[in-house]
Amino acid sequence: MPRTEAAASPVPLMAPSLVLLDEAIPDKYEAIKRLTDNLALHQRAVSGPEAERAIWQREACFSTALGFSVAVPHCKSDAILQNSLSVLRLAAPLPWGDGVDVQLVMMLTLNTQGQTEHMRIFSALARRLMHPAFREQLMHAPTPEALVAFLGAELGG
Repeated sequence: MPRTEAAASPVPLMAPSLVLLDEAIPDKYEAIKRLTDNLALHQRAVSGPEAERAIWQREACFSTALGFSVAVPHCKSDAILQNSLSVLRLAAPLPWGDGVDVQLVMMLTLNTQGQTEHMRIFSALARRLMHPAFREQLMHAPTPEALVAFLGAELGG
């Protein structure tokens, strides 16, 4: 499938338009659908369903719940036009699988050219999520702009 103009000039990994705060989402499936549809809406994915399929392929191998009430679904796919870190902070925790409830979903989506970027971002995020103060900032950021600024400073981008 040919890449569109949206892929021609890179955009920042994070943007306030990719942050959804205090959303009432009924289940894991709707959470992933909401985030992948948002990628397509902002021209960061070929389509919501294609991005969603890529996420589910990874999720089928292992649960992306990391503990601490956080899940990090992720994928590398040609369906992704722009590397993106999306955030969904839920109004109430929801079951993610393996007996883990999640209240914060941080979805990392990269195009197939993002091999080294994928590991750099995922590793930095996993290391920081171990710290209660980092998680607290994510759970209480008042606006999408504040959350993006905080993550940008913490992850170096």
